[in-house]
Amino acid sequence: MTKYVHVSHVKLYDGRGKFVGGVPIFAHYLAQAIPELVQYSFADYPKWMDHDRATEPQRAEVLNAWLLETGAVDQDTVVIADGYWGVGLEGRVGRLISVIHGSYYGRLLQSQIYPWGEVVQMYDVTAQLAFWKQPEVELVGVCKSVVDEIMLYDKSYARAIVVNNSVPVDGDGYFPVETEGDLVAMHGATGMIKGADNIGYMVREAGCVIENFGISTEFASHKRKRFSECSFLVAPTHYEGNPYMWLEAMACGVPVLGSTVGIGREIPRTVSVMLDDRSPANFIRWYKDMDKGRGYLDPRQWVVDNCAIEQFNAGWREICNVS
Repeated sequence: MTKYVHVSHVKLYDGRGKFVGGVPIFAHYLAQAIPELVQYSFADYPKWMDHDRATEPQRAEVLNAWLLETGAVDQDTVVIADGYWGVGLEGRVGRLISVIHGSYYGRLLQSQIYPWGEVVQMYDVTAQLAFWKQPEVELVGVCKSVVDEIMLYDKSYARAIVVNNSVPVDGDGYFPVETEGDLVAMHGATGMIKGADNIGYMVREAGCVIENFGISTEFASHKRKRFSECSFLVAPTHYEGNPYMWLEAMACGVPVLGSTVGIGREIPRTVSVMLDDRSPANFIRWYKDMDKGRGYLDPRQWVVDNCAIEQFNAGWREICNVS
């Protein structure tokens, strides 16, 4: 009987706490598409605390050796791994699928255009690209643009399939809600790579009013209320794949003022505003132009057409041959 396993550094809830970043949320949705899915993160390895100085590829090898040793994965297992978190499983499981949430190569390229202070380690770049080069590794990108960027390095990565990250757009998911009070711009920048430097500049130098979105939960009902108070999401990010917060905002009818990175290269101007010029001055100019009433942009329909959870479920169930 086929087993389905997801492997990543962290998951929504593990021995180190709660994580609501893109990869844990992806695995959460994947488990809804494939109910048989079992999730493993590094904290499931009994001696994970002994490896606090190890690199991520080294941690991945340790975790995966333990999964093989315990029989958690074997030749009857379809393993879906975050990036290079499948290292060590090549040829030792039934199928090995690596999810391209983004790439260190792409981060390296973007860091040369608008540096944000991060040193992208070549170790991570080469380890990731080398893993994806292995013929035993199947590739699935979370949007077309993350595949396009690694194809700049090697055209062989064109073999990757694309299944967009997606969100539920009705029911208990994300949908337009009645606005409450005075609408304000908001941001979800949790670090420099997400554009916290640009947010700080916009507030400090131009007096832009940008509230921190501030909700750390996987529950759509909590986020919907916050989006009902938001005129537009300011996301001057330096590097992204296909961020859930952008999709959640747009599904609620809230446009994004973002960057042409990741899915931002694919979002048309009638939906949200994605800027090639990622200088703070340009974000300030567009901040002043954005419609505080959400009037001239129609973000929700694009999400419904391109990133609805039903499409994600169907795509992944087809890839994994789940009936």
